[in-house]
Amino acid sequence: MIKNTFFGAIIKYGYTQIARHKLTTFISSFLLIISGFLDAVGLSLIVPTVNVLVLKDGYSSTGAIGDIIKSSFELLGIPYSLRFFLFSIAMIMLLRSIFIFMQGSYCGIIRANYILNMRMKYLNMLKKSSWRFLKSQPQSKLLNITTLEIQRSGSCFLNLQQSIASIGTLLIYLVFLFLISTYMAVFAILSALFLSLIFSILLRIARKIGEKETNSANLFFKKFTESISLSKYLRAHGKEGVMRDQIDSSMKNLRGVHVKAGINNAVFMATYEYAFIGFISLGLLIGSQYLNLGGSQIALISLVFYRLFQKTKSVQQHLQFMTQNIPATVNIEQELSKIEKNSQVWGKDELIDIKDSINLNNLSLKWDSKVLLENVNLKIKSGTINIIVGPSGEGKTTLIDSVAGIIKPHKGSIKFDNNDISNFSEKSFKSNISYVDQNATLFNESIIDNISWGLDKVSKNKIYEIAKQLDLHQKIKSLKNGYNTIAGDRGVNFSGGEVQRIIIIRALIRNPKILILDEAINQLDSKSKKPIIKLLSKLKGKITIFIISHSQDTINLADNIFEVSNHSIRKLRKNNNWANYFKS
Repeated sequence: MIKNTFFGAIIKYGYTQIARHKLTTFISSFLLIISGFLDAVGLSLIVPTVNVLVLKDGYSSTGAIGDIIKSSFELLGIPYSLRFFLFSIAMIMLLRSIFIFMQGSYCGIIRANYILNMRMKYLNMLKKSSWRFLKSQPQSKLLNITTLEIQRSGSCFLNLQQSIASIGTLLIYLVFLFLISTYMAVFAILSALFLSLIFSILLRIARKIGEKETNSANLFFKKFTESISLSKYLRAHGKEGVMRDQIDSSMKNLRGVHVKAGINNAVFMATYEYAFIGFISLGLLIGSQYLNLGGSQIALISLVFYRLFQKTKSVQQHLQFMTQNIPATVNIEQELSKIEKNSQVWGKDELIDIKDSINLNNLSLKWDSKVLLENVNLKIKSGTINIIVGPSGEGKTTLIDSVAGIIKPHKGSIKFDNNDISNFSEKSFKSNISYVDQNATLFNESIIDNISWGLDKVSKNKIYEIAKQLDLHQKIKSLKNGYNTIAGDRGVNFSGGEVQRIIIIRALIRNPKILILDEAINQLDSKSKKPIIKLLSKLKGKITIFIISHSQDTINLADNIFEVSNHSIRKLRKNNNWANYFKS
C-alpha cells in the first residue's frame, strides 16, 4: 500500500490513471519512444559521417556504436559513403518528425477526449444524484468543477502521458550512451538523479500552488454566481460596488496564484539550463581527460548528453505541471464519490398509464434531519384534481416532489396502480410528469423553441390550440416575429403571467399523466389566472392534477383538498370558508 505522502500521491495518481487508460498510455509512449529511437540512430550516423569527411579510408573504429553501424551497412549492402550517410540521416529525421507529429496530435486528442468524457461522467452522475444532494451543492462549486477543475485534470492526465513517454525515450538514449561509454552513461544517470532530487522542491511548491488554485477558483466562482443571482437586489440597494470589490478581490487572488505558478516554472527553466551546462561540461571534461575518449566519441556523447538532459528536463517539467494539477483531479474524484453515495436508483418497468390510483403507504418524509411527514396513508384516484394547502414549511412541496419521483421517501412507499415508483425506469416515469413551479423560467430562445424544448416532435396546431385556451395565441401572433419571438433570458421580454402561461403550454404539450402546479398561479393577477383555471377544469378526468395553492380561485376545481400540517395529511371538506384552507 502506497503511503499518503507527497511522492506517494504522485505514484498513486500515476498508477490509477495508467491502470484506467492502458491503451492510451501505450500508444502515446510508443510513438514518442520510436521517435527517440530514430533520433538516437540519426545521431549515431554523425560519427561515420565525420569519419568519411576526415579520413581517406572512410572508416575508423569509434567503439561499439560505430562497429554496429558499419556492420549494418555491410549487411544491407549500402556503400559506406558520405552521400548515403547524409541521405540516411535525412530520412531517419524525417521519419522521426512524423512520429513526433503523430504523438503530439494524439496527445491533443486524448486530452480533449479525457475532458469531454470527464464532463459527461460528472454531469451524468449529477443527473442521477438525489434531489437533496443536488440542492445542497453550491452552484459555484458545480461550475468550477465542470469548467476549470476538469480542464486542469485533463492537463494533468496529458502531462502524465508525456512524462511516461519522455521516460521511455530517455531510456533509449541511455542505451545508446552505454554503447558509446559505460562510464559516461553511469555519470549521466547519477547527474539526472541528482538534478531530480534538487528540483523536487519545486514539485512540492507546485502541489501547494495547485491546492491554492482550487480554493481561489472556488471563491471566484462563488462571488461571480452570487452577483448574477442577486443582481436585482444589488442594483435596488446600490450594492453593486460592494459585490464588484469582492469579485475583483477574488480575481486578484486567483491571478496571484497563477503568477506564483509562472514564477515556479520560470525558476525551473532558468536554473535547470544552468545546471545542464555545468554537468555537460563536467561530463566532457571527464570523458576527454580521464577516459581517453576520441574526438568523434566526444562529439557524439555531447549530442546524446544534450538529448538526455533535454528529456530529463521534459520529464521534470511534465511532473511539475502534473503535480500542480493533481489537486484538481483529487477534488473531482472526491466529488464523484460523494455523488455516487447519493445516487437515486430506478427500475426498468414502463409507466404506460395510471388506471386506478396513486397510493401513499405508511409514507414518511424527511428533509435533512427535519421530519416533515410520518406514516401517511392516502389514496388518490386517477384523473382527479387535488389541492394541497397548509402552513409554510410543513412539507407540501416535499410531498409533491416525492410523488414526482424527485426525492425518495424516508420510509414507506408510493405506488402507481400497485407498482412501486422505484420499479419504473426514470425515462418512462418522468416522461409522464409535467411540473410547473412559481419560479419557472424560460430559456433565452424563441417561444416555439421554449414550448417544444426537449421533445422530438411537436404539433404546432396543438400548441396553438392550448395557447388559444390560455388567451395567449393572439398576443403571440401580434408580435413582430410571432412564435419565433425571443423570450429573453428567463423570459424577461414577457410579463410574469405570460411567462407562466407559456410554461403551462410547455407542460401540457407533453401529454402528461400527472400535472403538478407548485404555487404556479398564486402570484398571477385575475386576468392571467382565469384562462388557466378554465383550462384546468377541462382537464379534469383526463389527467391527475396536483395544485399547491394559497389562492381561493382553485377551490372550485378540487375533487380533493388535502391539508399538510403537524407531520400528517388530512382531507378537508369542501366549503366556502376560505380562511380554513389558507391560514398560515
